[in-house]
Parts: sequence; C-alpha cells; structure tokens
Amino acid sequence: MGWRDIKLILAHSADKNDPYSSGWKTNAAGVWFNSFYGFGQLNIQKAVDLAAQWKVVGPLRIYTSYSTFTLPVIISPSGYTRARLNFPHGMISKIESVQLMLAGESNQCGYVKRD
Repeated sequence: MGWRDIKLILAHSADKNDPYSSGWKTNAAGVWFNSFYGFGQLNIQKAVDLAAQWKVVGPLRIYTSYSTFTLPVIISPSGYTRARLNFPHGMISKIESVQLMLAGESNQCGYVKRD
C-alpha cells in the first residue's frame, strides 16, 4: 500500500465534522468534500476497517500538457475562468489530482496581476 492509497482511504473514511454546513458537496469520486473543511474529520476506526479490504490503486500516471492563451485573459466577475484539458482517448479513466502552474509576463508595469 502506498501514499496514494492512504490518501484515498483517509478521504473515503472521514466524517463530516460540521454536518450542518451548506458547503458539503459530493465530488466525482462519490466522496463528501467541503471547501472549508476538506474531507472532514479523520475517523481512524473507519480508516482501519476500509484499509483491511482496500484494493491497491494502480501505478501513478502523469500527463503533462502545455497551453498558451492569447492576452488579455479575462476573468469572469465570479473570479473564475475555464481552461480545457484534452487527453488522448482512453489514456485516463480517473483523475486523483490536478496541478496547475501559471506563468505570465508583460512589458507593461502592473499589467499582470494575481490576487
């Protein structure tokens, strides 16, 4: 069992530490998540029970993609913008995490801003 298995077991076995919060949503993996509380409170007994019957996840696969955007990139009033990632067909069936790295530059002082 590796670190990815442990991470998934802890997420799947956690309890809602504030069940009355309106922020709880079920993610694509069917696990409750809250942007304030994360997966919730650690439940050791549930984690041990789940680990006893856990099937080890397959090997880690990393897909790297580079994209460029035409400036200016306008961020919507909600504070979000969308980017589409296209994967070769059949390459990925489940995504555990996404890491986004953003770089920007401008020849105008104060033109690039990140909050």
